[in-house]
Amino acid sequence: MAGDPGASADLATIVGRLPLPDGAKVKVAQSMVVAPGEQWIGQIRIEIPQNRTAAYAFFMKSLPQAGWVHRSGVLGERSVLHFGRRARMLSVEINPGSWDGSLVILTAIPDNADVKR
Repeated sequence: MAGDPGASADLATIVGRLPLPDGAKVKVAQSMVVAPGEQWIGQIRIEIPQNRTAAYAFFMKSLPQAGWVHRSGVLGERSVLHFGRRARMLSVEINPGSWDGSLVILTAIPDNADVKR
């Protein structure tokens, strides 16, 4: 990943191999992660230099290539995408950011769809 090497290394440690746009910078004070790494759970806010349309296209292309299955999504002023992989769900919310960039909120949770009630 491009950008501040320290921030990139920390972000890679937190989210494992989850694909992120070049230049992604985590907003640490606004993020909370339990069990970092490949199976991370929580919410991470990142700033990216790409606009909302480019960010939407990036996640729609790169997440399925990384094994995530697209479940739903909407492109708009605030775009939201949902993906699943193994026993996990990932929500990608793309909001207007500063300048031409975007604020992306990634939320990863266990997928309890198979739980018997």
